[in-house]
Amino acid sequence: MNTVLINRSGESQSVSYGPMEGPVIGTIYNNEVYTAIPQAPLNGSPYPVAFYGVSTKIMFRNSSGQIAVGYLNHPEGGDNTWTDYQEPYHYFGFYGFYDGSYLYRFNIRGSDIAVLNNNGGPATTLNSGDYVCCSSSRSGDAVTNLLQIQKYRKSNVWNTLTNGYVDYGLNQGSMPGTIPVYGTLG
Repeated sequence: MNTVLINRSGESQSVSYGPMEGPVIGTIYNNEVYTAIPQAPLNGSPYPVAFYGVSTKIMFRNSSGQIAVGYLNHPEGGDNTWTDYQEPYHYFGFYGFYDGSYLYRFNIRGSDIAVLNNNGGPATTLNSGDYVCCSSSRSGDAVTNLLQIQKYRKSNVWNTLTNGYVDYGLNQGSMPGTIPVYGTLG
C-alpha cells in the first residue's frame, strides 16, 4: 500500500537516484508532501521495506516542478530521528462527521482538480470551495499521486465514492501553500 506522507521533522532529507547509491536528485523539505512506495521484503522478511530499513522508494516533486521517483536512504541501525516524523497526510485533515461518516476533510485550492472512480475513470472535477474526505493516507497503487477518498462535496452537495481517488496535486505543488488538496497546514 502506498502512503501519502508529510515531512514534519523540521529537517530536509536528500533524495537519491537509487537505493543506497546514485547521485542526489532532489530534496524533501520540512512540511513537504510526498508518497512512500513500499518495496519487496529483504532477506526473507515477510514485511516490505519501509522507513526502518535500507531505503524508502518515493514519488516526489523535484526542483524542476516535475514528478519524479527516488529513494530516501537510511543507514541500517542508524539514527531514525528523521523517519520518526514522517506523518500520514490525513492527520492534517479536519476530522469530523461529514455526510454520515467520521472522516478527514480536505479543502480544494484551484480549479479542475480531477476526481476518479474506482475504475480510474473520471467522476468529476472540483474547484476552490469544494471538499474531499478520506479515512487514511492511502494512495493509488498504479498511479501514486492519487489520494484515496470516500466522499467529495461539490456545489454544496455530498457524493459518496467506493474507493474513489483525487489527484492531490504534486504536479502543482508539494508544500502547504501550494498543494491543491490541503487541510490544517494550508
